[in-house]
Amino acid sequence: MNKTQRNFRKEMKKIAKEKQGEEVYSYVHENYTNFYSPPKRKKDRVKKLIKALFSLLILFLVGLGMAVATNNFKDFSSIKYNSVASNPLHKKISENVKYGERIGKQLNEYITYSANMYASAFQDERKKQEYLDTITTYQNEVHDIMEDVMNNNPPKDMADWYNTLVERCKNTSELLIHASNAVRNNDKQNDSKFRAVLNNLNILANQEMSQLKKMFDRTGIKWEGTDTGIRYWIFQ
Repeated sequence: MNKTQRNFRKEMKKIAKEKQGEEVYSYVHENYTNFYSPPKRKKDRVKKLIKALFSLLILFLVGLGMAVATNNFKDFSSIKYNSVASNPLHKKISENVKYGERIGKQLNEYITYSANMYASAFQDERKKQEYLDTITTYQNEVHDIMEDVMNNNPPKDMADWYNTLVERCKNTSELLIHASNAVRNNDKQNDSKFRAVLNNLNILANQEMSQLKKMFDRTGIKWEGTDTGIRYWIFQ
């Protein structure tokens, strides 16, 4: 290497040293950059991309956490309902209460007819025969109901309430017998018995309702009184 070449290299090193750290506009990177150092633009983009990906990951995890929390809440609610519904005693009580309600409605139909049409049955033969025929039909139906009720096997917790239901069936049967005898024979003794049994049936109806409430309290079934009776909740 001759003297001229050595001087040229020396000058280039000097210029490079002076230029180091000086920023110039780069049309490639679209930014001011250190010409003699690696471009910063690429690093900035990578950092921004990493931050964006990190933010998306955080949002995803938060959303996932909310979804899991919501699903857990729904599952918990479902388990609560199932735990109540799976109570075998409550299920059996519900079945027997509904059964008792159906029986009660039938009995009330017989009692209401025998009481409301009783006086008119003494007025003439046509009404008398119509009344007696209907009462006979009701007597046969009550007999069938009695057999069904006696063959049923409710839980022990329902014993008081169910025994009252049985007494209502027996009293309804007696009521129809006394009504029939009183009308057919114009018999005052059966007339008095008819009125006494009718009064007793009203007492039994109130007693049955009271026992139902006590039974619900004893077995942990929610209920509330209404204007016409009682409302209770059995989760199905």
